Amino acid sequence: MTSRLEYRWLLPSVLLGEGEGERPTRRTTRDWVVDTALFLVACGLTLASAPDIAGEAGAYIAVEQVLGALSCAAVWLRRRRPVALALVTSLLTSVLALVGGACVVALFTVAVHRPFRIAGPVVGFALLTTLPYVHLRPDPLLGVWGSFLLAAALTLLVFAWGTVVRARRQLVTPTAAREPAVTGPVPGSTCSARVSGRSRSRSARAGPTPRSAPSCT
Repeated sequence: MTSRLEYRWLLPSVLLGEGEGERPTRRTTRDWVVDTALFLVACGLTLASAPDIAGEAGAYIAVEQVLGALSCAAVWLRRRRPVALALVTSLLTSVLALVGGACVVALFTVAVHRPFRIAGPVVGFALLTTLPYVHLRPDPLLGVWGSFLLAAALTLLVFAWGTVVRARRQLVTPTAAREPAVTGPVPGSTCSARVSGRSRSRSARAGPTPRSAPSCT
């Protein structure tokens, strides 16, 4: 009898073995809640960045708004193309302010769903693209390098958070795999029981006799 998980809807689909190979990932209830929350986080960060573009030309503000909205909508594709989303949004944040929210979510997703050999260079690229932005819009109190250090610290914090989530999932997955999925008699146990019963019956009828190797047929 195969064991069944009682609360599948509380687990991410990657721990249930769904979406493997070329099949699209089927979101669980938890996945929908997390995706919605991260979408709202991206939108909130985008709105919080709106004052940074106050006073810019009308055409520039329109471009910012369009690309910011598209980047927030692209957050729903983060499970399918996390690396591409992170690279594109990181590149756009070098000159645009309203794409930063989606970029944060994308970097977190890469840290969770990709190994360090992929996630590390992506985060490094994101740090490099921060330099042009802080030169264009430095914080009046922190200056250029102060703004860069703050942005880098926040980026590394998001990356570290995603790495911890990934490490925890890797710890849970082998534990679940070691649990027996099928319960029942151990192979060979019936044969051993019959052999033991035959040996005891022969000993009771014939008394002490030289032992011979029992066989199970």
